[in-house]
Parts: sequence; structure tokens; C-alpha cells
Amino acid sequence: SSDLAPYMAPGGTITLTTGFLARKTVPGTLVKTTMNAALEAAARLLARELAPIRVNVVSPGLTDTEAYAAMAPEAREAMLGRAAASLPAGRYGRAEDLAAGYLLAIDNPFMTGATIDIDGGALIN
Repeated sequence: SSDLAPYMAPGGTITLTTGFLARKTVPGTLVKTTMNAALEAAARLLARELAPIRVNVVSPGLTDTEAYAAMAPEAREAMLGRAAASLPAGRYGRAEDLAAGYLLAIDNPFMTGATIDIDGGALIN
């Protein structure tokens, strides 16, 4: 990790992406859970080791993106509708919701080692 610092501009930031599986147990997701939890732990460690370079994490929930473009439109809408109905926020995520989180992590000079959950409340559900 110290090898990375010379390539970063002063005031630079690193923002990683994980998912709620880092902190919410779902049977049958051992590999995804382990990968997400490891990335979040690594980000906290890197935030200390690379300081003053800031390192943060954005952890999105179900978001309507091109990742679901291959789904039939009616199946996609049904899936998103079910998600919206089950979440405390009452809606599914949109790309602009996630973009706001990444911009917060990048632009806030007092944020490092943080994980920003943008999941409609999936972790508290």
C-alpha cells in the first residue's frame, strides 16, 4: 500500500465499492460476503496507512442500472417494485443516488475510512 502513495496527487482520494453483504448475513453468499467485508476492512487500513490521502467506501443497495438491462422489461419492473415495497426508503436506488454518495466521499476533505451505505435502508430492514 505504501507503494501506491507516490502515484497519488496531494489531496487525492480513493473510493472503493462494496455491498451490504459485508455487514448483513445472507445464507449462500460466503464468497461475496468475504470479498465485501475484506474491501471495507482494507479501506479502513489504507485510510490510516496512506494518510493524508483519503480512502472511503460506497456500499450501494439495489439500484436500477444497466446491470439489469438484459432482463425483460416487465420482470425488471416487477423486481424493482418488490424491492421498493420492501425497503424503508420506499424506493429502489437510481444512478444519481449513488453518484451523490461518491461525490460526498470524494469532495469532503474531513471524510476518510468511512463506509457510506446507499441502500434504501436494506441494512436496517
